[in-house]
Amino acid sequence: MSTPSHGGYRPAKLEPTPRYPHIILALNIVSITPPRFHWLIFVPAPGEDEDEVEVEVGTKVHAIRLFRRAFGSPNPAEIWRFEATTFTLSTSGSVVAAAIIGQLKDKTEKQLVDLLEEIPMDIPPWTETCLPQRRPLSSGMNA
Repeated sequence: MSTPSHGGYRPAKLEPTPRYPHIILALNIVSITPPRFHWLIFVPAPGEDEDEVEVEVGTKVHAIRLFRRAFGSPNPAEIWRFEATTFTLSTSGSVVAAAIIGQLKDKTEKQLVDLLEEIPMDIPPWTETCLPQRRPLSSGMNA
């Protein structure tokens, strides 16, 4: 899933500059109207030079939402799927915030991806009854 640039945003300036083996949590703006955002985890690719300043590319790990219509069903079902893909954090116009949340120590980027891929993407059906119910917006008038 590529993330489009929205409204001419400039790429987020990250200091210190993330480098391998950092693990970064980033926030993507997907849409302004209506407001929608998307979280991702990013690991910069190892550079040939440890003093390399610019992070050009790395691996983005996130969940994507698909809609699939089951055979015989008139309505599509929402399905979440794991995705690991190449991404350029330093030039993405949709990343509005990012933070270094850790670093790979004795694991590789592939081992991190393999670990995260094991997390189930299914939303348990009982969660709908546990979520707070949305109330309609008040018009400001008393009935």
